[in-house]
Amino acid sequence: MHDVLILGVRRAFSSTDPTINLPLRYGYIKDARGAVKVSNKIFERIMTDYFIINEEDEIEAFPTGGLIYEVTKNNTFNMQLCLERFQLFWQEMYSEKKRKYYEKECRILFLMYLRPLLNGIGFYHIESALTDDRRMDVVVTYGKELFILELKTWKGQLYNRQGVEQLLGYMNKKNIDKGYLLTFDFRKNPEEFEPVWTNHDEKKIFEVRV
Repeated sequence: MHDVLILGVRRAFSSTDPTINLPLRYGYIKDARGAVKVSNKIFERIMTDYFIINEEDEIEAFPTGGLIYEVTKNNTFNMQLCLERFQLFWQEMYSEKKRKYYEKECRILFLMYLRPLLNGIGFYHIESALTDDRRMDVVVTYGKELFILELKTWKGQLYNRQGVEQLLGYMNKKNIDKGYLLTFDFRKNPEEFEPVWTNHDEKKIFEVRV
């Protein structure tokens, strides 16, 4: 389930497979056009939290109460500040020795960072139907606010443009004017990239690379 939900691995659905039949029997998964999918957002959240808890020992520092106050000031959630601070957090946390681990688990590491900032008031869920092995869509709600984030790894300029188009399409579907794009760049010598807002017709996207 970690591979399906977090890494975006497509697992063919077959009820004759004992590994698939067991969670199917308890209603945790379902057949989505021949592929395994978590059956609902409640199970999706519970499983994601379980994976996060199991990974927490890998991280030495978490957002402080001061950062939580800054990001949630005036009972609103400042997603731009959240991503800007995550960029700094990533720079301090990243170790070349654990490169393979970070590359594989980068998305769940962001969710580990995000969860305490929501502080039990906000919630997130993964749009697993749109997840593949290179990108993940995360929807965050905080009060009446709704944020759409796309998390992906760097695969070149063309793929980056495709990611922007995919995010814009999802923003249109949800009727949201602002979106957020977080790219994990694991090249040995990536160029410097400052967080920036870009305009796309009547939509805006805030892009951060780490």
